[in-house]
Amino acid sequence: GLAVASGRCFSLSATVLENLGPTSYSDHGLEQYVTARDAFNGLFLWRKRIGATYYGGLFYANRAPFVAVGDGVYVAMGDGKLVALSVSTGEVMRTFDTTYAPGRLLVDRQVVAVATWKEGTKVGGIHGVDRRRMDFSVAEGTVEAFSARTGARLWLLEELATSIVSKDGILFMVVRTGADKFEEMNQRRRRGEKPLTRPQQVVVAVDLKTGKRLWAVTSQELGSGDE
Repeated sequence: GLAVASGRCFSLSATVLENLGPTSYSDHGLEQYVTARDAFNGLFLWRKRIGATYYGGLFYANRAPFVAVGDGVYVAMGDGKLVALSVSTGEVMRTFDTTYAPGRLLVDRQVVAVATWKEGTKVGGIHGVDRRRMDFSVAEGTVEAFSARTGARLWLLEELATSIVSKDGILFMVVRTGADKFEEMNQRRRRGEKPLTRPQQVVVAVDLKTGKRLWAVTSQELGSGDE
């Protein structure tokens, strides 16, 4: 992951000296680190160990949530806890008490919005590459909002969201009812075996500050059917 804020460039990666083994044929570390550098000249500033947060294997679309805004770098730790690191020192400024592990994350208007997934840290695997978003196995989750200043929870919805974006004080999310067994079987289906249908998906808009639902549109209304 890569993010830029407050004149600093932040990367979330396992490609660091700390993970190198003593020889070329030794086992190398798999833990990820946040590294901060000066955005102008690349000068190293600090590095923070995060843990083995490979969400859904090694494909880039499945990396752990990672955002830098203002004075904070927001990242999911190896144990699934969401924290805000100081952009200046890398020390933990705040911890956000999410219900499950963060799966999707954004920060807007001093609100930290998080889609959390039950057993989200176990999605996919560390070894191998599956070029799909690995959220299809997630069956349960929540959407939550916190104050970026204090870490206090503002609201919580018992919804499984696989995507979240925001604009003009509105949070938009794609909500799904349960695991996507269709996608899970997609590459392993036997010849002649009838595929399962996708679960219901709904695009939902809520007020970013309060979580109040504003409107919702189903995938069928959008003409997507089971695809």
